[in-house]
Amino acid sequence: MSQWKMLGGMVVCLTAAGAAYAGYVDPELARVLKDTAPDEAVSTFVVMADQVDVPALSRHLTRIQADRHLRHKIVVSRLMEKAAATQGGLLHYLEGQQQAGHVKFYEGYWITNLVQVVAVPSVIEAIAERDDVEVVYEDVPVETILPVEIEGPQPPSPIAAPEPGIRIIGADRVWNELGIRGEGALVSHLDTGADGNHPAYNSRWRGLDPRYENHPEWAFFDPITNRTFPFDAGSHGTHTMGTITGNAPNAEIGVAPEAEWITAAVIDRNPDPERTTYIAALQWTADPDGNPETSFDVPDVCSNSWGTRVHAPCAQNFWAAIDNSEAAGVVQVFAAGNEGQSGLRRPGDRATDEYRTFAVAACDGNNPDCPIASFSSRGPTTCTPDGRPAIKPEIAGPGVNVRSSLPGGAYGNLSGTSMSTPHLAGVAALMRSGNPELGVEEIKQLMMDTATDKGEPGNDNSFGWGLVNAYEAVVAGLNDPEPAACCFRDGSCENLMRTDCVDRGGRSQFGETCETFNCPQPGACCVNNFTCEIMLERDCISQGGEFMGEGVGCELICPCDVIKKMKGNCKGSGTLKGIVKFRNTSWDGRTVKFQVGDRLRFDVTVHGKKATLFTCCFDGPQTVRLIDPDGCLEPIIVNCP
Repeated sequence: MSQWKMLGGMVVCLTAAGAAYAGYVDPELARVLKDTAPDEAVSTFVVMADQVDVPALSRHLTRIQADRHLRHKIVVSRLMEKAAATQGGLLHYLEGQQQAGHVKFYEGYWITNLVQVVAVPSVIEAIAERDDVEVVYEDVPVETILPVEIEGPQPPSPIAAPEPGIRIIGADRVWNELGIRGEGALVSHLDTGADGNHPAYNSRWRGLDPRYENHPEWAFFDPITNRTFPFDAGSHGTHTMGTITGNAPNAEIGVAPEAEWITAAVIDRNPDPERTTYIAALQWTADPDGNPETSFDVPDVCSNSWGTRVHAPCAQNFWAAIDNSEAAGVVQVFAAGNEGQSGLRRPGDRATDEYRTFAVAACDGNNPDCPIASFSSRGPTTCTPDGRPAIKPEIAGPGVNVRSSLPGGAYGNLSGTSMSTPHLAGVAALMRSGNPELGVEEIKQLMMDTATDKGEPGNDNSFGWGLVNAYEAVVAGLNDPEPAACCFRDGSCENLMRTDCVDRGGRSQFGETCETFNCPQPGACCVNNFTCEIMLERDCISQGGEFMGEGVGCELICPCDVIKKMKGNCKGSGTLKGIVKFRNTSWDGRTVKFQVGDRLRFDVTVHGKKATLFTCCFDGPQTVRLIDPDGCLEPIIVNCP
C-alpha cells in the first residue's frame, strides 16, 4: 500500500501546500546582500514553501497514543517524503548554476524542508523569486558557550564520591534508591566532539554495539573530516559528555552513568566559514542511521551547550529543525548562555510555549543553597508569539566549578551554563531509563513540576522553575502523582495510576483524565487491499495497513471490496479508454494507477464511482492493469485497430 495512505483521512492536514507566489529574502540577509560584492558567495538557507505540518502531525500521534518507535517512523518518513517530492526543481537549478560558477555549495535537508545554498547575491535573489520558496535567510555560524573563569575555590580532585552537582540534584538517590543508572538510554550532544578513549565512558560508546558494525557514522557524526572514531577538536565536548554519563573509579561525574552515548562533532570546528553544519547535525540526531523504520539508533536526549549572539534576537533559523527532532522523540535541552543580565543566547531565548526552547540556567552546586551563578543568562525574553515579555530560562542545574572529564583521560573543573545543561540531559536519560515511553513534553513538564524552588517564589528570570530534582522527576515519570486517563484497546477509559494502567494492558495519557481526553477508538483497518480488521489506528499503522476511521465498519471499505470491475475500448484513432468502476463513492477524489503494456503508467483521479483513463496512441492488443491498488482485478486486453 502507498505510504501516503498510512494515516487515512489525516493525510489531508499533514502538509501545508506551497502558495502560488514568490518567496522573499529575510531582511537581515537583504542587508548582507546589499554589502556583498557581485562575485562573493554568501551562505544561506532556502526554506521551501511546502512544509509538513509537524505540529498537527504530532498532535495526531499523541491523540492515537503512538509509541516512540511509531512516532519516529511516521515523523521522519513524512519529512523525508516531503523533501524528496519538492526540492527537485530547485536542486536542478542549483546544479546548473554551480556548473556556471555561481554556486559554491548546496545541499538539501529533510529535518525541515530547506536547502543550504552558498552562492553569489544574484543567484540568492533569483531563488527568492521562485514560487516553491518561502524565504531565504542568512546562515550565521553558531559557537560553543565557552566556560567562564572559575569562581571561588576548586573542590579537591579526585574525590571518592559522586560530584557535588550529582548529589545536590539527587541523581545519586536515583541510583541507590530506585536502582536506575541510565541503563537502556542513549544520550547525545552537539559539541566539539568527545574523547572516545576517555576511561569515564569509552566502553559505552554506542559504536561498539554489533548492530553498528561497518557503520560507526551512526554513532559519531563528523561532517568536517569524516573520521569514524570519536575525538574532541577542543575539550568542551569531552567535559559535557562526562557530566551526562561519565563514570570511573574516583570519578563519579555523570548523572546517568550507565547510559550509552553518541555525539556530533560540529561546534567550533568548521574550517569553511561560509558553511555551518548544525542543521545537518540536528538531522543526524533525529535519525542517525537514516532509516525511519529503525529507532534503536535514535538518542533519548541531546544536550546543546551552544548558541549565538550574532543572529538577531528571536532568530528562527534553528526552530523547525529543533522542533521536528523533538517531534521524532529526541529531548533537546539548551544552555541559556553566560551573559548574565544581558539576556539569553539564541535559540535559548525562544518562548513560543512553555516547552520551547528549554533553556538551562547555572547555579553553584558546591553550595548547599545552589545560588544562581553571576554569569548565568537571565530573562525575561520578548521572543514570544505576541512580543510581550516572558520568564526565562525554564530550569537550572549545577554549573559552577563542575568537575568532569577532559581529553587524554584527565579531569578538571569548568564553569558555565555549558556545564549545567548536561546535568539536565542526564536527568532526561534517567527518566527514559525508568520509563522509555515518556514523551518529550512530558519529560520537560515533570522536570519543571518537581524542581526545587530557588530564588523568587515560583517561576523567575534567574532559576526558571528552580533547581532540577532528579529523584523527584524520575519518580514522577515512573508513576504520575495523580490518576490519569488510561485508554484500552476497546476505546474505553478509566482514571488510573500509570503502573496500574500498564498492568491492565492500557496506555496512560499524561496530564489528562477521562473527562478531558478522548481515547482513540477502534475502526476499520485495511491490513492489505482485500483484508479488513477492526483495530486501533496505531496498531493498523504498525502493521502497514490503512486506517479508514474510528468507528468505521469493515463492510465495503477496503480497496478490493469497493472496486467492482474494469473495462476498456479503443477507438479507430488509437485512443485507448480504460474505466475502473467502484461500488460506492468512498474513493471519490483519490488516485488509482493504470498500467498499459509493460511500462506505461498513469495516475487517474476517481470521480464519483469511476476512474477513467484516456491515452493515445496504440495499435494492436494492449494489456491494461490496475496496479495501485494492486491485486484487486485481473488485467484486461483492449484491442486497438
